[in-house]
Amino acid sequence: MESIVVSLLFQKAWEELKQTALEDNQLTEEEMKVIEKVMEGLERYYILLTKIQEQGMVDEGDKHFLFRTRQQIWENAMQAILDDEFVSDDEHKLILKVGQIMLELEGEEY
Repeated sequence: MESIVVSLLFQKAWEELKQTALEDNQLTEEEMKVIEKVMEGLERYYILLTKIQEQGMVDEGDKHFLFRTRQQIWENAMQAILDDEFVSDDEHKLILKVGQIMLELEGEEY
């Protein structure tokens, strides 16, 4: 995956998260916190993915690191949502979108 493609996937994730959060025309502090956590995680994910791809082949260890990184992104987003011990409908939609993005990333890895 070239850096242009990685950049496009990063931008697509940002747009999808923003669109989901703004469905009600409001961006709450909690929603922004979730988006920030996801984007921080995606930055780490894309750095890892780029390094792996520079090696020329993906082994089982690399696949595990990518899986764990995606899993950590989802867990961090979920923790951000649960910080206030209440999950709003909008936050529920947002975490579903995060899960969808993680699945899309998995499909783009190999």
